[in-house]
Parts: sequence; C-alpha cells; structure tokens
Amino acid sequence: MKTNDPRQQFISALRSALHYLYDPDHLHRSPLVSIFGLEDRVDASTLLQKILLEAIEKLKPTDVGEEDPLFPRAWMIYDLLYYRYVRGYERQAVAKQLSISERQLSRENSAAIERLALALWESSGLDADSLEAGGAMEDESLADEGGAPPGDPFERLPAEKLAPWPGVLAAALEIIRPLAEKHAVLLPARVEAASSSAAVPQTSLRHALLSLLSALLPGNPGSVLRIEPLAQPGRLRLNLEISPARFDAPIIAAIATARSLLEHAGGQLDVLLQDERAVFGLALPTVEQTSILVVDDNPDAIHLFTRYAQGTQYTVIGAQDGLQALELAPRLAPRIVLLDVMMPEMDGWELLGRLRHLLAGQPTQFVVCSILPQAAIAYSLGADGFLQKPVRSQDFLALLEQLDR
Repeated sequence: MKTNDPRQQFISALRSALHYLYDPDHLHRSPLVSIFGLEDRVDASTLLQKILLEAIEKLKPTDVGEEDPLFPRAWMIYDLLYYRYVRGYERQAVAKQLSISERQLSRENSAAIERLALALWESSGLDADSLEAGGAMEDESLADEGGAPPGDPFERLPAEKLAPWPGVLAAALEIIRPLAEKHAVLLPARVEAASSSAAVPQTSLRHALLSLLSALLPGNPGSVLRIEPLAQPGRLRLNLEISPARFDAPIIAAIATARSLLEHAGGQLDVLLQDERAVFGLALPTVEQTSILVVDDNPDAIHLFTRYAQGTQYTVIGAQDGLQALELAPRLAPRIVLLDVMMPEMDGWELLGRLRHLLAGQPTQFVVCSILPQAAIAYSLGADGFLQKPVRSQDFLALLEQLDR
C-alpha cells in the first residue's frame, strides 16, 4: 500500500530495512540510503546498518529513569528491537523472551518501529524534502505486522544472489558470535574451507544459519558447536554439530524456518539426533565461480564492473595496463577477458592480438569495450563480444551469461 504521508513512508522503509538488517544487497537498495544522504558512498549499506544499530542502542533505558512510570515500557521497546532485529530471533522466541503472546508481539512490534522512526527522524533532522528524495516507498508490512503474506512465505525475500560460501558462513558466525559468548557456547574460531569456493544462494544460506543458531545457542548454553563443510560438484553441505543438545519449541520452529529457506533455494535440511548431540545438515546447490579479467586504465571502470558482478558467479580481476594483463592472464587463465580500446602505450587492439596468442588453446573468450561504435573491427580481429560505453549492468551480465554457456 502506497501512502503520500512522508512519515508513514519513512516508517515503511525503516520496517523493511530492519527486516533485512544483515542483508547488504537489500540495504543498498533501501530508500533510506538516499534519505540519509549515503547514495554516493560505496559502503552505503554498512553505514546504514550502523545508523540503525546505533539508533536502537540509544533507546536502551538507563537506571536513572527507574522512577519514570514509562520505564518498563521503554525496556519493552528496546528489548523487542534488540532481540527481533539486532539478534535476529524468530517471532516465537521474542514473544517467549518478553513473556507476551504473538498477537501482542505484532502490536508491540509496530509501536517499537514507530518509536525508533521518531528517534531517527528527530536525531537526524529529517524533513519532508529529505524523505521525498528517497522516492515512493511500498508499505512492506511483514508477518510481524499482521500475519503472514499469502502464498510463498519467502516470496518477499530479495532476489537470490550468489556468493562464495566461505564468506557467507564467516559473516553469519561473526553476527552470531556475541550471542554465543552471552550463552557460553563455544564457536569455531574459523572454519577450514575446502579447495572449492563455489557460490551459493547467499540470502537463503545466511538466514537459514542465523535462524538455527539464534535459537540453538540460547537453548543450549555451555554447548560446543562444530562446523564441517563438505563441498561436492554442484552441491555444498554444511554439517553443524552441537553437543550436548537440547530441544525446545523455539528450536523446533527455527528448524522449520531454516528448512523452508533452504528448500526455497533448491536445498534441504536434515537433522540427526544421536545420544546427546545433534547434527544439522544444510545442503544447497552451488555454481563454480567464473573469473573475468577486466583491462582498463581507468580504475573507476574496473570498480564499476566489479560492482556489477557482486553477488553473481563472476569474479572480476582488474588490470590497468596491457603489461599487467599479459602478466596476469597465463596465471589466472580467465574464462573471459574484457578489455578497453583506448589505453596508453598498448591499446586494446594490440593487446587483443597478444592475449589471443598467449592464451591459445585455452577456452578464453574476449570482449572489446569502447566508447566508439567499433564492433565490426572487434569481431574482425577475433573478439567474441562487444560492449559500447557507457555499459549498463544488465548488458554486461547478459553478455557474460551468453559467453559462459
């Protein structure tokens, strides 16, 4: 539901950003990025996340206000925001923590978000003009604010993007580590990655892990968590073993949530109980990373293509001149080389010929990128593709997918 009320638009955007607080792709697309003046920052999602976390922490009541009749209410607001969004607890776990019903939780959740929105509005000096800069916003009321949406409960998740699984796992463990320390659960300092760094649907894996761990750790204080990755062609399996293991209602609910998330991405979850330990097997399909060598004397162009490839199966490696490209190419054996034409010393036409000779026998394909309409020259010299600058992300990715079949 769209609304013309700037404050309601702001609350709607805030609600969505809180729900995806640890999803950088979603935060980067949030209207709050423009509202807070972060649209020109490469680290906009990180800065927005920091703004929201600090705003929640500022709502934490102090002992000074114990005589205030609203003191218990202030704690309710803070605890709800903290456990639901900062720690990522499931609804049932938050309701249990606060000793309220799930129906009351929905009402309190809306009130807490409105209180946080007011605090952000006042502390940031926002006005209607700054809100309108964020554009029209959809009211993304989720299950917290009035029941689950119809159909697939995860259809509102951001579109799946791929990322190497070791990074997704490491990020989830860092998020959950303070909770583990609070409940004296021993987490692995690091997880040895197999030689494969295949990409997985990052949203499903991240939130499946967080759903499980946010319920397992409070329910199993003093336990030890072990993680064993098993990477196979086209598939990743992560075995999470916790011992001793005890089960309660929030853990059972978290298992159902994690299983649905994984199945949504073509994966599965199975649970093995043996003596006092439990093993959770998370499986997801994988895609091997494809290396792209981008040769351009403009570092901003390399950064742009790197950003275009984020969250896909493509990994961009940059070279800023022909000599660097000639040095990197034999070692990297890139699947695709994208090279600019107008470079000093050695232009793209000369480099194309030298790289084709150097990588003869390799399944490398070449894309020429130029501000001039020179596709005919590129193809006559053996290029497999041509892109005219400025290059849009959809054109770049479409050509990569076409060449990578």
